[in-house]
Amino acid sequence: MQNKYKLFLTIAKGLNERFSVEPTLYGSFGLYTLIGLDKEVDDIDMLVPLSLFSEQWGNFQKFMEEQGFKLTNELKHEFSNGEHKVSFESEDVLENLINASAKELKVQTEQGARFRVLTLRQYLSFYEKMSEDSSRAQKKGAQDQKKIELIKQEMIAG
Repeated sequence: MQNKYKLFLTIAKGLNERFSVEPTLYGSFGLYTLIGLDKEVDDIDMLVPLSLFSEQWGNFQKFMEEQGFKLTNELKHEFSNGEHKVSFESEDVLENLINASAKELKVQTEQGARFRVLTLRQYLSFYEKMSEDSSRAQKKGAQDQKKIELIKQEMIAG
């Protein structure tokens, strides 16, 4: 997990410098990083401005190639270097999932990289909202429920 976190910081710092973007770390990896749980996950999920998928898409792909990644799924904006997968989504999804914009999230700086993070309460809203999606519920419903319970336990303990 530490290798993934270093990789995240490298990409985040590059996005800061190249595109003036502060990505949001989210998904399972973001949640486990927030609570300090060393659990293996499939990929690193980041939220970025929609402009990286439209007018800056070519430059964004080139940036990821310079980081050693190849585009493996254009629809999901997913890149792989053979060892790690990194997926990007528009930060616009936050409005529907947690009723907040990326600009409202806490900004952290670590090893020169600036990025945004969700709070436990925002993760709870995120996974509760995702569990309402019937297609996601079929694929990841049990995993999402475990995450919801984990978040609730962390909130009580915290």
